[in-house]
Amino acid sequence: NFPNIDWKYYSSSTIDGSVFVQCVQEGFLTQYVDRPTRGEATLDLVLGNEPGQVLDLDVDEHFGDSDHNSVMFTLAMGRDRYIPQGKNYSWGKGNYDAIRQDLGCIGWGRKLQGMGTIEMWSFFKEQLLRVLDKYVPVRQGGSCRAREPWFTKEVEALVKRKKKAYVRMRHEGSVRALESYKLARKDLKGELRRARRGHEKSLADRIKENPKAFYRYIRNKRMTRVRLGPIKDSSGKLCVESEEIGEALNGYFSSVFTLEKDNVVEENTQVQSTRLDGIEVQKEEVLAILENVKIDKSPGPDGIYPRIL
Repeated sequence: NFPNIDWKYYSSSTIDGSVFVQCVQEGFLTQYVDRPTRGEATLDLVLGNEPGQVLDLDVDEHFGDSDHNSVMFTLAMGRDRYIPQGKNYSWGKGNYDAIRQDLGCIGWGRKLQGMGTIEMWSFFKEQLLRVLDKYVPVRQGGSCRAREPWFTKEVEALVKRKKKAYVRMRHEGSVRALESYKLARKDLKGELRRARRGHEKSLADRIKENPKAFYRYIRNKRMTRVRLGPIKDSSGKLCVESEEIGEALNGYFSSVFTLEKDNVVEENTQVQSTRLDGIEVQKEEVLAILENVKIDKSPGPDGIYPRIL
C-alpha cells in the first residue's frame, strides 16, 4: 500500500513509495489508474509494459464486501484463434420426440434389405447423425465472459440494482443515496449466498446421476493445480524441467521392463477352424445395454454420442 504516491507525476513523499516508483520506472512500466480506488488513495494499480496496452479503464463500484473499488479495463493483446474440434451440441434444447418420430418413419426393413453388414452400419450411422444435426441445436461460441452456474435472474437483477444505486450515490453524494447503496449491496450479498448454496446442494443431490458436473465444479474452485515433480533420476540429480522429468520417468520404466529372449516359436501345423454359421441377437439384450449407456461420455471414433443412442 502506497497511498502517498502521486501517479500523475510519479512522485512520492515517503521513502518506500519513492523506491517503488523507481522500480516501476526502471522496469519501463506504465501505471494506468488515474483515480482513487479506496477513499482518496490510489491503491489498486494496473501496470503495463507497452504504450496503449490498457484501454477503456474505469474505476467502478465496490468489489463485493471490500472497501476497494473495482477496476475495469480492456487489455489489448494478440492471441491465437482457437478453432474447436467437432460440434458442441446444446443437449438440453434437443427435440427428442421429433428424433424418435423421424427415425420411426424410416422403413428399416425395406431400406436394409440386400445390404451387407458394413452397408447396414453406414446407413444406420448416417441416419443418426442426420437427425442429430436436424433436431439438436449447436452452441454458438461468443466473446462474452462465462457466468457462474448459480448466477440466476434474481442475482442479475440485484447486480443491476446495486450498480444503479452506486451511480446515484456518486452523482448525488447524499446520505440517502449512500444508505440506498448499502441496502442494495446487502441484498445482493444475501442472494449470492443463497444462490451458491442452492446450486451446490443441487450438485450434491445429483452426484450419482451427473458426477461430471459435481467434480467439474470442485475443480474450478481449486486454487492450485497438482503438477508432477520435481523428481530425482537414477543418478540422484534433481529434475525440475518437464523434459528432464519425462526422460527420468522413461528411463525408470524402461529399467523395469522384462526382456524377452529371442526364442523361435514352433509352428503349429495342426490348425483347427470353427465356422460361425449364425448370430442371434435378442432385442431385449440390446435394449438392456442401451439403457445402461452413460450419456455424459464423449463419442467414440464413429462420432455417435451416447446421449443420442
